Amino acid sequence: MKDKSILIKSWMLGAACVALCACGSGRKFAEAPKAANGEYVYLVADSLLSPEERELKMDYVHYVPDSLLTPGQAEVKREFVKALQSFAKEHVKVEDNKMKFSMSRKEFLKTGLPENIYWQLKREMKTNNRFIKENGVTDVEESWRKIVEED
Repeated sequence: MKDKSILIKSWMLGAACVALCACGSGRKFAEAPKAANGEYVYLVADSLLSPEERELKMDYVHYVPDSLLTPGQAEVKREFVKALQSFAKEHVKVEDNKMKFSMSRKEFLKTGLPENIYWQLKREMKTNNRFIKENGVTDVEESWRKIVEED
């Protein structure tokens, strides 16, 4: 049972972070920019990119496979993910055994994050809650509290 609890805790935090990392436009996913060779900039090694493409790649650093990251990009990605985890821990709440995002759209937009991330997070909360219901998870509040207290 402890393994299930660890799996659920990891999944809940991961789902919240994935929602925050998502890059879309409005309620649809936007296509990431492509390099001159036609591949997405975040999938191309820096040595093959122009200076402009390398700069653009940094906007998508959270999508870049770790194997393609420079040490500087890896540090930016670590800090980005850490900030997103902190944001999720602060603004995702549990009520009646359901995960909820505690900010209004208006409050969220004041953070400077794109609106599409707000909508993605709302969708992820629905997905999380469907998973919780379908798998009979009854200790969501306790699991989330443990996630928030970790670090």
